[in-house]
Amino acid sequence: MIKPGFPCYSLEEIMFEEKFSDLLIGAILIALPTPFCPLTNTLSDEYLMFSITLISLFIIIHSIVSVGITQNFFNVLNNTNLDDICDYHLIYRSEFLRAEKSEYDALHPIKQIFDYIDGKPKINSFFYINILEETFSPSGSLRSRITVMESAKKAESLKLVHNFSNATRISFPNCCAQLASSLSLKLNKFYQLYLE
Repeated sequence: MIKPGFPCYSLEEIMFEEKFSDLLIGAILIALPTPFCPLTNTLSDEYLMFSITLISLFIIIHSIVSVGITQNFFNVLNNTNLDDICDYHLIYRSEFLRAEKSEYDALHPIKQIFDYIDGKPKINSFFYINILEETFSPSGSLRSRITVMESAKKAESLKLVHNFSNATRISFPNCCAQLASSLSLKLNKFYQLYLE
């Protein structure tokens, strides 16, 4: 069981705070914007690897990323550290995903957990359940369930599609409103000319 107050630090905290220099970090939350190259669709390895050394880490990618980033990052971690000392466990989790329940998910972001990639050796199931509760819920007990996707690629793809559909849904009425406003101004001018 994980005790309340399980440590979870951002990369910025670890980089710039001296008090973290000798601390064994239990989990790292990666939230974009961080150094991300759109040309290669990769996170900056130098930025991410500096603190991932000889300790076991539970890493949470909390952002909208290109498809395949989570698995690629996990592969980079394994290839960079071939010894058995390092044990990486990865979660991809974005703000909310399900289009039909996006309003609910937006209001209850702690309900949404996405793909979990287990390192070696396997994390104990009790550890897994409790670390999720501790990381994603203010009190843990208030969270009724966790949504875990089949794969990170599926979660990443659905998130991108969801964002695109939301953007389209928002931009279409905005375009219509702009067009109506433009036409209204023209009609008012014609009406004034007619009255004169």
